[in-house]
Amino acid sequence: MFHKRALELRLAEMHRRRYCIVTSRGTVAIFLALQSLGSEQGCVIIPAIICPSVVNAIVYAGFTPEFCDVRLRDFNLDPVALERALKTQKAVRAVLLPHLYGHPTDIDRIRELTRSYRVPLIEDVAQALGGSYNGSPLGSFGDFSILSFGHTKILDAGGGGAVLFDSEESFDRIRALARRLPQKANDYHQLETIYRRVYYTLAPLIRERNELSFLYSSFPWIFRNLFLFRDVSPTLVERIYSCLPLLPAIVKKRNEYAAHYRAHLNHEAITHPLYVGQGVYWRYSFLVRGNRQYEIAQAIRKRGVEVSNWYPPVHRFYQVHPEKLKHSEYVGDHMFNIWVDPRYTRKDINRTVQAVLRSVT
Repeated sequence: MFHKRALELRLAEMHRRRYCIVTSRGTVAIFLALQSLGSEQGCVIIPAIICPSVVNAIVYAGFTPEFCDVRLRDFNLDPVALERALKTQKAVRAVLLPHLYGHPTDIDRIRELTRSYRVPLIEDVAQALGGSYNGSPLGSFGDFSILSFGHTKILDAGGGGAVLFDSEESFDRIRALARRLPQKANDYHQLETIYRRVYYTLAPLIRERNELSFLYSSFPWIFRNLFLFRDVSPTLVERIYSCLPLLPAIVKKRNEYAAHYRAHLNHEAITHPLYVGQGVYWRYSFLVRGNRQYEIAQAIRKRGVEVSNWYPPVHRFYQVHPEKLKHSEYVGDHMFNIWVDPRYTRKDINRTVQAVLRSVT
């Protein structure tokens, strides 16, 4: 049986960090990193295209999410918009930088900005495990870096996360904070089922009528126990550890499938991303021009192919009168994600290409 400490040492080594603390979820890792900053109130800058659970972690930690626009070229946090937010917002406590869909944005510029304004950078590698930037692994750039091994992640161990950093003071603080978390809820799986039903009911309504966003305000708190708990079982630790040797082959396969999509999804309505660095494809994500997102997604699914339209511009969920974030809203209304994980065969990938092209045309 693998000891938790052995896994933490291995993850720290992989990402060139001094310290690692394994957590029950990636959301917990974000929560602990934020709480370690202290109790002083303020905001955390985050791109508006992001998984809502990441924003929930900010709220649970006692901070206000400050949403920032993304770049159309790679769907990631826009350094120009970030600089504007850092100049205008008071009491910025951190910048949370996800490598969305598995790919880094301009890390050098973003790190330069956060250091200039003396704001901690939290690097979210949940969708980018195994990627790199200028020869360094993603996860080695932030003041804190976040990993996740949950459902659909690059290494899907069924759960678990980690927070990486280099400060001994942070290690003592985060370890103490982790001990205060509650145990996993007895009705966890029932809560999970209810959460999904409620979320997928609320999200379309709010996107259509933003004044309904008040319905979402209590939603994260009702399901707080679903996201914040301390339990990391020996079985989960062993499962994560045993997955790590598979990472290079998984990254290679994902990137091969993505390259096939890029080469064969040739249509005037499709806009492919322009990525920098050696990322890893969480899914293959692209934009389709026009206003037929729902119609096209349904047509693809009717052909027996999996497709999603994540992520919505979540600033609409948390603000009754949201600021207009032009690029984020365009991405949210035109995004398509298709699968690249190794459970698929080349035949499946070719079938997906044909389903997308026929549905877009």
